[in-house]
Amino acid sequence: DAFIDAVLRDRDASGDALLAAKDYLGAHEAYASAIDDLTGLRDVSAISKKLAALEAIQEYKRALKADADAIDKQAKLSADINNVAQGLTATDTRVEALGKIRSQVGDLRVHFSDPADSPERRLARRVLNAVFVEAYESATLQYEPAKNYDMALVELELAGAVSPKSAEVPYQQARISALKGDKKKALQFLRKALENGFHNIDRIKAETAFETLRSDPDFQSILSSKLTTD
Repeated sequence: DAFIDAVLRDRDASGDALLAAKDYLGAHEAYASAIDDLTGLRDVSAISKKLAALEAIQEYKRALKADADAIDKQAKLSADINNVAQGLTATDTRVEALGKIRSQVGDLRVHFSDPADSPERRLARRVLNAVFVEAYESATLQYEPAKNYDMALVELELAGAVSPKSAEVPYQQARISALKGDKKKALQFLRKALENGFHNIDRIKAETAFETLRSDPDFQSILSSKLTTD
């Protein structure tokens, strides 16, 4: 009982604080969650009145519309990037497609790291995170298990364009290149993963995809250089 009372007070206070900060959508979520979770357990009539009053004000309605518009923009921008990414599948269009993707990503990254919250920053983060997750999961959960290594590498190329400082993306590119039998590319990507901050040497040593590389002097050199710098 004390726990339920504490949850009710916390959600109510959180909604009030968010409303005072003019975070109308956040306040709505706090009030609504209290009503959804605690109806029948506690009297939520006071919070219900707050929610109804919030839904009636123009500021909330404008925030709700802006959020819906942002979701529509996110879907369009994500689709635009994914459409351009289709050019990565063909050798003759890959360079051009990658250049366009990097340009699109660059435009979004202008706002991605803004210190202050803004609709532009939220949109940039939504789009880039959505594209990255879709590309990364397509590579590792869809194409790799199906042994479609070429498409897995295409998806990872897209993920790498979205997150060029990622250490995990080139590590996965190294793995899949090794599975494909391309030792040269596997070693190149592995070096890049380490340059980008990949630190888990034990994971590299245990990775079965690298079985064909273990006796390669370059592979041993990469591991040795990492152990030396650490």
